[in-house]
Order: sequence, then C-alpha cells, then structure tokens
Amino acid sequence: MPDTRDLNEFVSAKDVEDGDILEIMDAGEIISTNFRKEDEDEKLVLQMGIRLPSGKVKKMTINRTNRENIAERFGPLTEHWIGIHVKVLKIKQSVFGEMKYVIHLKPVEEPADPPPPRKK
Repeated sequence: MPDTRDLNEFVSAKDVEDGDILEIMDAGEIISTNFRKEDEDEKLVLQMGIRLPSGKVKKMTINRTNRENIAERFGPLTEHWIGIHVKVLKIKQSVFGEMKYVIHLKPVEEPADPPPPRKK
C-alpha cells in the first residue's frame, strides 16, 4: 500500500518516532538556503542521507545542535560519520513562530543487531 510520506525526499518529524535509531548514509554536502524566507539572507547548512527505520533513505538537514552532538563524539569531518547510528529525540519547540516537533539526534553505541523495521 502506498505511503504518502514516501513522496517527500526530506526527513520530517512524521517519519520518525521518539527513540528510533537512524543511520547516517553519506558524508553529506554543504548547501546554501534561506528556508523559504525570501527576505532573509541565505545560510550554509549540512544535508545528509539518513536511513529511516522503514529502510528508506531520505535527506536531512543537520542543524547546529545535531552537528555538535555528533561532532563531539566522531569529530568534525563528516566522512567519519558514515555508518554511525543516531537515536531520535522528538521535541516540541518554536520554529519560525510555530510550535512544531523537531528532531534531535544523539549518537548511540552500535546495536548488536539492526533495529527491526517499524510497521506502518
């Protein structure tokens, strides 16, 4: 059965649950964006491929908090992040003036076995 979440190429809070384990799939790339606010200056962000519990790989913009959490353990070179697992912490906070769920990532010890796929 088709899942409409599969149509979005970026990870959203709807794609994950608190406690999910995700895998970083690539070293990512630094791109310039203004996050849909044409009146603001563009800023540089890091986008990476992330494997979801469903097995699908989507892009994720890695914010400063997540970059710092991962870099603290694995260093600042994202090529060293490939293949690591991170745990999802879903937190509701103000984003551009709206309360939304945001995804925080914390590196985890390598699991003995990969987590089973979540049922849809």
